[in-house]
Amino acid sequence: MPLMAGGRGRDMTTPFRFYHCADLLLDAPFPSRAAGARAQLRAESWRTLRRLVDACLADEVAALLIAGGLFDEERLELPTERFVAGEMRRLTDAGITVVVACGRSDPGREGGRARTIEWPTERFHLVTDATGVEIAVTDAGGDVIGRVAACGHETAGVHGDLLEHLPGPGGPQPSVALLPVRPITPDARPDGVLDPAALVDRGFAYAALGRGPRGSHGEGTTAWTPGPLFPHNHADDGAAGALLVTIPKDGAAAVEFRPLATARFVKLPIDDLADLPDLGSVTARAELALDEALTDPEAGPVEWWMARVELSGTCPVADAFDDPVTERRLADTLTGRGSLLDVTIRSDALVMPAESVSTSEDVDLLGLSLQIIEAAMHDDKLLESLAPAQLAGSVSADPAARTDDLRERLAELGPLAAASIGTRNEA
Repeated sequence: MPLMAGGRGRDMTTPFRFYHCADLLLDAPFPSRAAGARAQLRAESWRTLRRLVDACLADEVAALLIAGGLFDEERLELPTERFVAGEMRRLTDAGITVVVACGRSDPGREGGRARTIEWPTERFHLVTDATGVEIAVTDAGGDVIGRVAACGHETAGVHGDLLEHLPGPGGPQPSVALLPVRPITPDARPDGVLDPAALVDRGFAYAALGRGPRGSHGEGTTAWTPGPLFPHNHADDGAAGALLVTIPKDGAAAVEFRPLATARFVKLPIDDLADLPDLGSVTARAELALDEALTDPEAGPVEWWMARVELSGTCPVADAFDDPVTERRLADTLTGRGSLLDVTIRSDALVMPAESVSTSEDVDLLGLSLQIIEAAMHDDKLLESLAPAQLAGSVSADPAARTDDLRERLAELGPLAAASIGTRNEA
């Protein structure tokens, strides 16, 4: 990929302003039982890309930087491919530079989908592998206002350190590193991650990273993961969108989150169920929690919701959820409220009240005791293994007499066990 020319000169007063996003994952699957919900989410992912392009135009940015995950290569359909190319063309026709760093879901391998799409021919840059490139971003007059140093993934497999070939800043303008990788975190896998501290001495004003929850990382250099542009499961709980970044001539990068996704996954933990006597009451409590979430004034431009209700704690009807049909009926009752596309229920953390658990355990204990007694009555070896070496009150040395004595005592244990457990329950 050639380095863009610097234009007629350098304008050192115009700030470098761009959008940074990742993980739109067009045509990737959605976790829903309902075909209608999956189809709606696919349509909303298209709408979200269109909203991003509209935002780039409205905010008059110089560039759009995509840090991997633009689409799902294995499932990408031809209409989606054409739609993406058309939206990129809207940007480049308006003089906006687009840089797409290929990620693991959309790798830049030879013959892959990323390389066969009919991308725009001007101001569009597809970074297909770990060979670092620098791209000069110009304004409408042709003056360089910023630079982007980028690397990408050629395949979906394990990769080495993308920083190894990343070029350093090639001019006095603000320089941005674009890397479709996750930052190092305590739970991150070792492959494909980046230590933001490694960027501190490289001279970048901002590092546009890929997969990971939205937030800044490291010290010295402003490194950000934007979170997903569009959510795809309940791990993407929360608002989704892109980062609007402004880097002035002399100063730190200013970062603003812009919610753009028109659909949202939400997890609703409900643990105050101890006073609910029946399933109808549990349903009402879940409906209240859903209504509050769906009317949240800070939810952003959300029009459609995917919800997961997580029931936990003490509940008098917890045992009803041992039957999976109960979860499905509750989910079906809740789905369709307002703009809910689909609801899933998690009830594995529900427990019965302590007094109910005690009674249940006692019944199991009695049954187990009677099974052991019955087995020992008919198995001399088992009976002998359970008996103490010295049997109180027995003076017989005859093994047969000792066994008979043991059976007589076992015959009395059944009624004694039942009576003992019954006394505990009454207490």
